[in-house]
Parts: sequence; C-alpha cells; structure tokens
Amino acid sequence: MTNLLAEPELGGKTMVSRTLATEAGLRVVLFHFAPGHELAAHRAPVPISIQILAGEGELLRAGEWTPVATGSFLVLPASEEHGVRATSAMTMLLTMAR
Repeated sequence: MTNLLAEPELGGKTMVSRTLATEAGLRVVLFHFAPGHELAAHRAPVPISIQILAGEGELLRAGEWTPVATGSFLVLPASEEHGVRATSAMTMLLTMAR
C-alpha cells in the first residue's frame, strides 16, 4: 500500500517521481513538485489522466495555461501536447493507458 499524500524529502531536487504500478497496459506515476518546477510541453503516445492530490499549479493545454488545484482531474487523449508547472508544492498522480 502507498500513501499518496505522504510528502517526500526532495533533497534539493525540484521534482521527485515514483512509478507505483506498471501492469496490464497501465502505468501509474506519483509526482511531487517543488514550487516553481515545470515539466515542459510534451506529448504522451497514449491517453493519460492527471489528478492533483495536493497543492496548486497550472496545466498547459491547447497553448493556454489553466489553473489546477487539489481535486482537479482531467483526461487527455493520446498525442495532445501538455505541460505542468507547480505554483506551490504540488502532488500529482499520472495514469497512462497503454
């Protein structure tokens, strides 16, 4: 069992990620971001879902930054460009369907 809300020690890093599951066409990754950290725009080859478990940030989608916060959930189709940046310490759960 994993506590999704336990805050890790960043140890000077701006982001820590941990793969929680990789099975039967599913990959689940937990991200912890320091305030101000950004994942540059990129594309995933498969559909993804993003859940903000704690904190606040912004999601880049269709060229526009949209605020996200604890409780935000969205699904993106394969190959849609997106990016993420934390405006506070932020925890995000990423699920990829293969």
